[in-house]
Amino acid sequence: MIEYYSGTWCGNCPCAHQALSDIKNTYPQTIALSYHGGGNDPWQNFNGDQVRTLLGFSASAAGIIDRTSNQVGYSSWMTRVSDRYANSQMSPGKSQCYCQKLQLNYQNFRHDD
Repeated sequence: MIEYYSGTWCGNCPCAHQALSDIKNTYPQTIALSYHGGGNDPWQNFNGDQVRTLLGFSASAAGIIDRTSNQVGYSSWMTRVSDRYANSQMSPGKSQCYCQKLQLNYQNFRHDD
């Protein structure tokens, strides 16, 4: 999951959106959350400013990966996401097996009233 701070007034955000597109193409399971806040941004989220404060964003187009790191600029997102998937129990190569195991375990479970 990538959480990042954005705004319609943000000059770097189109580059961040392209970085997210590249990540989603490589890792389609990735979830991206964009928090808009500040000023008169028409896309301002109801809690954009609170989340920005909570996560400590100091600049737009900065993001946090899985809430496990400090904020990083969009040019580092792909590297950070790749590292997270490589070191995760749910890396792309493992997720299908894990999901099949969960499905099999669910199907084998019976509840008799």
